[in-house]
Amino acid sequence: MTTSDDFSVLRAGPFSGAIDHLETLLDQGSTAFLLGAGCSTCAGLPQMAALTNTVIASPDLDTAASAMLAELEKLFGGASGANIEDYLS
Repeated sequence: MTTSDDFSVLRAGPFSGAIDHLETLLDQGSTAFLLGAGCSTCAGLPQMAALTNTVIASPDLDTAASAMLAELEKLFGGASGANIEDYLS
C-alpha cells in the first residue's frame, strides 16, 4: 500500500478558503483547538470501526499481516467495539 505526500488537493476547490482561514487562525497566539473522536467524519473519513473493517478486508495486506490481524480479531472476539487501535495497543 502506498501513500502520497502531495497535499495540493487541499489548496484547490472547496478546501482552499478553509485552509487559508485555518492558517490565519493558527497564526494567532490565543487560539486553541479541541479535537476528539470523529472530528474527521464530516470530511468523509471513516470512523475507527469502519476503518478496522476496511483494513482487515483489504486485498493489499500480505498473507502474514492478514493472518496476524485475524488472530488479533479473535482475541477481541468478546469485546464490544474492539477496533484497530485496541489491536495495536
